Formats: sequence, structure tokens, C-alpha cells
Amino acid sequence: MNRITADDGKTYIVESASEDLKFYYQWSRDVRRQSMDFTNEILRRLVTLTAVLLGGGIAFVNDRMSLLFQILTLGAFFCGLVSSFIGMMPYDSQANPDIPDEFREQQERAFVWKTRLISITGGCIVFGFLFAVVGLIIHLVRK
Repeated sequence: MNRITADDGKTYIVESASEDLKFYYQWSRDVRRQSMDFTNEILRRLVTLTAVLLGGGIAFVNDRMSLLFQILTLGAFFCGLVSSFIGMMPYDSQANPDIPDEFREQQERAFVWKTRLISITGGCIVFGFLFAVVGLIIHLVRK
């Protein structure tokens, strides 16, 4: 136990943290730091994936489905490409890195923003495949 005197003159008795608490505290800090790197890596890979899907869709869609489903499919893949590209860009903030609370809030906002864009991109990919499958099924049924 340690005795600490505060600015107001009061003395407090403080217990030092256990090794378990220190371990979990450090672990949580590491996870938070790594999560932003991981999010950026996911967005970079999603840019590649959506670009390939868009290019493949342009090359192979042709007359295998109606024009409406071609537009919907390619539009969904294009929206996914745009959202993942926007998420990959650095998060613009005016936070002062010398003020820890302001910097932490900015990092949390950036993480939420990038996570939302990952979700939007994933939704666009799912809808793109859904439109493609439905368009192909309708084309096969009409044949």
C-alpha cells in the first residue's frame, strides 16, 4: 500500500494493481491499438476485392441477365468499391495529439467510421451477388 498526497492536501492510501490487472490493462491497450491497423488492412483488401468483382462483372455479365440486373449488380459492386476506398483514406481530424482525451476521442470516431464503412462494403458485396444470382435465375427461367 502506498500513501499519496493530493493537491488539496488530503492523503490517500492506494493499493498497487495486481499482476493480473496490469496484464489485462496492457492487453486492452494493445488490442485497441492493433484494431485500427486491422481495420485499415480489411479496407485495403476490400478495395481489391470489390475492384475485381466490378471488373469481372463488367467482363462476364453481357447477355446472361437483363439490363436492370446488370445495372443493379455492377452498381452494388461499384458502391462497395467507393465505400471501401473512402474508408481506406486517412481519417481527417483536427484533434491535438498533445491532448490525450481529444486524441482518444478522435481515434474512437475514426474506428467507428471505418467499421461502418466495412459494414457498408460488405452489404454492397452481398447485394451485388444477390442481384447477380436473381438476374441469372430469371434469365434461365425465361429461356
